[in-house]
Amino acid sequence: NCGAIPAELLESELFGHAKGAFTGAVQASDGLIREASGGTLFLDEISEMPLAIQVKLLRIIQERQVRPLGSSQTYTTDTRFIAASNRNLKLEVERGAFRADLYYRLNVITIQVPPLRERGSDIALLARHFLETHSRKIGKALPQLRADYQELLVRYDWPGNVRELENLIERAVILAESEVLTTADFTGILLLPSSDAALAVQPEVPRSMLAQADERPLSIEEYIKEFILQHQDRHNENELAAMLGIGRKALWMRRRLWGIYKDRDHRT
Repeated sequence: NCGAIPAELLESELFGHAKGAFTGAVQASDGLIREASGGTLFLDEISEMPLAIQVKLLRIIQERQVRPLGSSQTYTTDTRFIAASNRNLKLEVERGAFRADLYYRLNVITIQVPPLRERGSDIALLARHFLETHSRKIGKALPQLRADYQELLVRYDWPGNVRELENLIERAVILAESEVLTTADFTGILLLPSSDAALAVQPEVPRSMLAQADERPLSIEEYIKEFILQHQDRHNENELAAMLGIGRKALWMRRRLWGIYKDRDHRT
């Protein structure tokens, strides 16, 4: 991980060093590039690599030779490089933050990994995998994920991608008190599409909603509509919007769309 290793240590980690090359170098090190010879070295977050080290990496990729720090000896290496970045490297090149020659040398085969929100069919598979993994990890029976909650997962925007999904599932498994995950297990986690507002799934769901969900999974909009109908006579607009995790404008727009008003005589 090029972003996790301090710049002053990254060069030594990659290229190795001779004994006594710097303070603390009590013994020689081959470096990761030589250790990976005959195999593959994966450089994660390569956009974080300092420009000075990018120059040396480019030379190694082109010449297939590496010289450890403080050494006069050059070693041949047969290492395949795979690099990854969460940034657009082409844009980094344009703004001078990444060397163009290294970019084009690495860019032999490009694999674009789309964000999780564009891989809806993967979400249920990943959720199942994380359920199994974390249930086994903490020694709990494997809980089941209801179909309506799977729909919430698919509709969410996932700005944190797979890591966010795993964290959500891990938390749900920890909080689960039954064999089937309930709304309470997702307390405080936002599970609506990215929009002008997002719905925070609430720990308390009306019994009529749960009964309906057992017969047919509720869509997100059906959940919101039922929630408003169940609670609006006991709460003002500010309280109701806060319970749903949306703004007053978003609440007003939904009420207008559905013809739902606080005065029962005006409902349609």
